[in-house]
Amino acid sequence: MKHVGKSRKQKLEKKISNRDIPQVQQLLQGGKLDQAMEMLHIMVNDNPENGQVLYLLGCLFFLKNNFTEALTYFESAIVQDPSDPVFYNNKGVTLEKIGRDEEAVLAYKEAIRIKNDYIEPLYNWGALCERQGNYEEGVTRLTQVFVHDPGNAKAYNLLGLLYEKLIRGDEAISAYKQATANNLGNLLSYRGRISEAQQVFERALAVKPDDCILLNNLGNTYLAQGRADKALVFYQKAQTVNTDGVTAIGSNILLALNYLPLSSQEIYSEHKNWGMKFPFKATDLTSFVNDRTAHRRLKIGYVSPDFYSHSVMYFFEAVLNQHDRTEVEIYLYSVHPYYFDETTARLHNSTNGWRDISALSNHEAKALIQRDEIDILVDLAGHGAKNRLELFALKPAPVQVTWIGYPNTTGLAQ
Repeated sequence: MKHVGKSRKQKLEKKISNRDIPQVQQLLQGGKLDQAMEMLHIMVNDNPENGQVLYLLGCLFFLKNNFTEALTYFESAIVQDPSDPVFYNNKGVTLEKIGRDEEAVLAYKEAIRIKNDYIEPLYNWGALCERQGNYEEGVTRLTQVFVHDPGNAKAYNLLGLLYEKLIRGDEAISAYKQATANNLGNLLSYRGRISEAQQVFERALAVKPDDCILLNNLGNTYLAQGRADKALVFYQKAQTVNTDGVTAIGSNILLALNYLPLSSQEIYSEHKNWGMKFPFKATDLTSFVNDRTAHRRLKIGYVSPDFYSHSVMYFFEAVLNQHDRTEVEIYLYSVHPYYFDETTARLHNSTNGWRDISALSNHEAKALIQRDEIDILVDLAGHGAKNRLELFALKPAPVQVTWIGYPNTTGLAQ
C-alpha cells in the first residue's frame, strides 16, 4: 500500500501546475478535502509564493473548521498578492469566526477599497453589524450593496430584518417584498394584515407547492382568521412533506385541535402521541448539581417568547411581583430576541437573572439553565408560537411545569 501511494504522488508531482487550480476549486466545492489537500500540498511545495495556492489552502482549512490555520494562509496569500480583494474578504470572514470582529471590519474595508463594487464584503459587513446590534450601520452597509446590485435578494432579506429590529415595520415590509415570501408574509401577519399575508403565501405556493414552511405559514393565516379546520389541512400537508424536521409544524397541529369539535380525550391522545417522541430517561436526573442545603432560596426559571406587552404577561407579571424574594430567586429565559418594550424593561429589572436564549440551541440552553442551577423551570408557551418544548424534553431542571400560555397539556412526560 505504501508503494502505491508513493507512485501516485510521483505521478501527481509531474502533472500538477497552476492550470490545475480549477480542479482544486471543484474538489473543495464538492467536499473532497483530502484530494484537494494532496494536490495543494504538492503545488505549494513547488511554488510556495503563489498567492492563489495559499488562498486555496486557506479555504480548505476554513472548510475543516480550522480557522486559525485558515487565517494564516489567507494572510500569506495577501502578502504575495495584496491587490486581490477576495483574499481580504475571506480573511474578514475567518476573523469573525475567531471573535476578532474589529479586524474583520478592517479586512472588509480593504476589500471594498480595492474593488468598490464588490458585493460580498459589503454584505458581510452588514451582517456583522446586525450580529453586533449596530442596526443603523448595517442599513448603511446594505444600502451600498444595492448601488451595485439592485436585485440582491439576500441583502434585501437582511435589510428587512434590520428594519424589523429598528421597529421600522413599513420599511421592513418594503425590503422583504424584494426578498422572500415567508418573511414578508410573516411580517404582514404580525402587523395584522392577515389577508395580504395569505395572498403572499398562496402566490408562493403556486410556484413551490410542496414547501413545508409556506404550507405551515399559510395554515397560520387561516388559524388567525378562526378557520382552524382549514388551518389543520395545511399543517397536515406541511407535516407530510416536512423532510427538514421543522418542529413547529407538530405544535401547530396540536394548537389547531383545541379549536375543533373534538372530545377532550381525542385532544389529549394527540398531545400524548407527540410527547412520546421525547421519552424521559431516568439518567436525566443524575446530572443536577443544585445545592441541596435545606431552607435555602429556591431558584425558579421562566421560559417564554412573550416577555413584552403580550396577553400572557398580563397574568404573569402580577404573579412575578408577588414572589417572596427572601424565599426565591427569579430567572427569565427569553426566547424572542426582537421585542423590547416598557413591559420587557420592568421584567428585566425585577429578576435575579435575564437570559436571552433565542440564538442558543436546545442543548446550549440546557447547559446555561443547569449552570444557573434552576430548581423549578416553568414553560409559559405550551404549543404556542416560538415555544421551546424540545428544550424541556431535555430535562434541564429537576422540576418542570407548564402554565398560562396554553389551554392543554404539552404531552411531555416530565
